[in-house]
Amino acid sequence: MRLQRRFSLGLHVPLTILAAMGLSRVILPRIAEKRRKLATGLMWGASLPTTALVIVLALGVGLGRDPKLFVSADEAAAMDWLRDRSRAARRWC
Repeated sequence: MRLQRRFSLGLHVPLTILAAMGLSRVILPRIAEKRRKLATGLMWGASLPTTALVIVLALGVGLGRDPKLFVSADEAAAMDWLRDRSRAARRWC
């Protein structure tokens, strides 16, 4: 997974919070009282596909067990073997 994509996935939550604050403090007060519930529902409906897409993509990566993101059992065993057989003074990584 490219670093740029990981950053964009991590920005989703803070940007959503900022957008919600902006909508509630700037946009909604300008809308008539009768139409606020409709406007709120439309905003929620418009944002749900993007949120669902981010969740599905994250689950797909996690369930796909991409070898670039996960350590295999053999690699974990090799790291354990190295940890057990090296002296603390010689460890540098």
